[in-house]
Amino acid sequence: MIPIQVWTPILPHLVVTGFALLVLILRAARGRDGGPDAFAAWLATAGCLVGIVCLAAIPSSEQSLVWMDDYARFFSAVFLIAAGVVCLASVQHGFSGEFHCLLLLSAVGMMFMVSASSLLMLFLGLELSTICLFVLAGFRRADRKSCEAAVKFLTVGATASALFIFGASWLYGAAGSTDFAALRALFSDQVPSYSWLGVVFVLAGFGFKISAAPFHLWAPDVYEGSSSMVVAFLSTASKAAALVALVRVLLVALGLATSGWLPIISVLAVLTIVLGNLVAIVQTNVKRLLAYSGVAQVGFLLIAVAATAAPAARSVAGMALALYLLLYVFANAGAFLCVHAVGETSGTHQLSSYDGLSRRNAPLAFALLIFLLSLAGVPPLAGFVGKWYLFTAGVQGGLWWLVLLGAVASTVSLYYYLIIAKRMYIHDPVQGAPSISVSRALAVSIGVCVAFTAIIGLYPAPWIELAQLIGRTL
Repeated sequence: MIPIQVWTPILPHLVVTGFALLVLILRAARGRDGGPDAFAAWLATAGCLVGIVCLAAIPSSEQSLVWMDDYARFFSAVFLIAAGVVCLASVQHGFSGEFHCLLLLSAVGMMFMVSASSLLMLFLGLELSTICLFVLAGFRRADRKSCEAAVKFLTVGATASALFIFGASWLYGAAGSTDFAALRALFSDQVPSYSWLGVVFVLAGFGFKISAAPFHLWAPDVYEGSSSMVVAFLSTASKAAALVALVRVLLVALGLATSGWLPIISVLAVLTIVLGNLVAIVQTNVKRLLAYSGVAQVGFLLIAVAATAAPAARSVAGMALALYLLLYVFANAGAFLCVHAVGETSGTHQLSSYDGLSRRNAPLAFALLIFLLSLAGVPPLAGFVGKWYLFTAGVQGGLWWLVLLGAVASTVSLYYYLIIAKRMYIHDPVQGAPSISVSRALAVSIGVCVAFTAIIGLYPAPWIELAQLIGRTL
């Protein structure tokens, strides 16, 4: 019989998986063929809450393939928060139980990614998460754009997985194992030159997953074609999981070879910041604009990832990543939930559909304004606190030039975020444009996101202390 200690690190994963299967079983028992199921949404939301409680209750432990430390616990909770917000928002929006089952299973895959202690387990978590997301992207089968988004996502995702596993095979050939400990031993000694080829392919695989330039081209098309509910999860939890797993690989597996991976991460950061911000300016579709802004946000996060190469800045960089990814979930998911509300009524996501939104639904316009200003880093909202620590980490890591670029790019980003705000508050609504109605569950989800975006900005001390605790584990 397997001792209970073996199961402890993956108890939250098992609990959330159990809720996903329960949603599916009850769905089959209730016999609603493909129709909306509000009960499944409530049950999935409860599953996320129970999963977070389990994460807080279990002790830190390490098994052969999984580490359940504070780092994994914190970010697993972030993924469940993102999934819970989307499940709650979808209660009155006609999604079937299969949607919520896939959402929970994708979150489980992300939890395995951040608790993995080997490239093999990381890959399994990555595949579980992304296969569910492929299906979710094409969930609206009658919508041609949704099907197109799913096919594009599948093609790019399969390419990224192939690159990752190809790189991992080179590293396995060099180290004789995919365990992070074995890879760390390999890179602490004379490293075979071909092992760096493996590192490059693994980083390219991560580049696709986090939509870092020049691997970002799939993101606007997939965001535009997929349901905004799916994008609210995809653009936050999925990106956070890949970034956090990347940091684990860089610091634990390749930690003693910083001079090798730092230039690669720095170049990725520059390309991502520049391309993401410049291309976002010319977008006329709000989902594509937010997709490119999301690319730019990854560039800002890569500044902190690069800063972890300096031991003196590692703790601050870890803290900045934890804080920014937490607030990013609320701000970006909240923005896409607002986009969902507007799109459901207007049937389009063009900028013109936001004309006079403040007179068609003032609370919704105000909520979207809060999210946009936070993403731009305007004080006193959460985004300002997050960017402050991202740039502080960069300065302490000696990356002055990267921080300067990030500061200039933040100013540029304010321009395209304010384009949407201008449409909402200054432009008159199109004649005959309907008022925007928001369901009660969606309003609660948006309200939760607004509350946390404001609270983290106005009273950051407890969140900073929590993030510092996570940063010290790096």
